[in-house]
Amino acid sequence: MNNIFKRISSLLLAAVTMLSLAGAAFADNVVHMVHIRSADDLVELAQSCTLDTRSQGVTVRLDANISLDGVDFAPIPSFGGTFNGNGHTISGLNISGKYSRAGLFAEIQEGGTVKNLNVSGTVDISGTTTATGGLTGVNYGKIISCTFTGSVSGSVDV
Repeated sequence: MNNIFKRISSLLLAAVTMLSLAGAAFADNVVHMVHIRSADDLVELAQSCTLDTRSQGVTVRLDANISLDGVDFAPIPSFGGTFNGNGHTISGLNISGKYSRAGLFAEIQEGGTVKNLNVSGTVDISGTTTATGGLTGVNYGKIISCTFTGSVSGSVDV
């Protein structure tokens, strides 16, 4: 009887350990959802995407039209997740100065997607810019059903 109790206890302990390890293994595959409802939220997103890996696996959802009029906004440096504009518009984009890559996104990484987004504004870059655009300076990912209205100027690869 005592031997059966030890075996059952060992099996239960092994099962609990396996379940906890499985939970840890799946934790990295959790999709992180970020809701953008204001210009401050968008600025915060731009500041958090400074590392290439920071936005991978992140889904960003634009929940409202956003005006960047009068907002000091720098391009979102590197984006590798999914940005769903939900048909909303980011207006008043005004990026000027010296950037190596410029647009709403400086770079959309391979595996990154920007979709259902409308952007309007001005991107006017000086210096030795390598790539300038309204939505993105460089695109290695997918851009689906997006528009840009406004003006874009730079010195190389506009």
